[in-house]
Amino acid sequence: MAIIQDQTPLINGFLFSFASIRLRVGSLVITRFTECNYKQSAKMGSSYGASVQKQGRTRGKLDGSTNVTLVRVEYNRLVAYLANNPTPNSGYFFKPFDIQVEWRENPGDPIFTDKIIGCMIEDEDFKNGNDKSTDPAVVTLGLNIMGIVPGGNVPVADFQPGPGTPGSQSGY
Repeated sequence: MAIIQDQTPLINGFLFSFASIRLRVGSLVITRFTECNYKQSAKMGSSYGASVQKQGRTRGKLDGSTNVTLVRVEYNRLVAYLANNPTPNSGYFFKPFDIQVEWRENPGDPIFTDKIIGCMIEDEDFKNGNDKSTDPAVVTLGLNIMGIVPGGNVPVADFQPGPGTPGSQSGY
């Protein structure tokens, strides 16, 4: 029987917090964001046949979603990067990109990574504050994704990021 070791990443006795996270999209490193949420689920099917009791299940479909809230200046950088790569002024809404979510407490410490594969911007929500606000303007991006690879662990054995997505060329 295999024994599973506690792999809790403690840095100087601390667990990772929001201050330990940065995002990487290609060559961009993004640190000015207020949220980065992602989830995936396996929506399995059920087979009942002529019975009231479930007789079996199918693997169903693996699906996921992501949203990230960027401070406006980071949003501007991301949009410029997407709109001008590989062709200048070629739009940014239908450009696939990967997000690497990295945790590291101190320079020189190991980096723990999740990858969000094959992102495309699906919607934008601009929040510019109000006359009493002291917070910076932000933009929340809803992203259509191909999959999530947490800590280098593929969610299913036959995981494929999809043709034409950045993860299909670079691995996970």
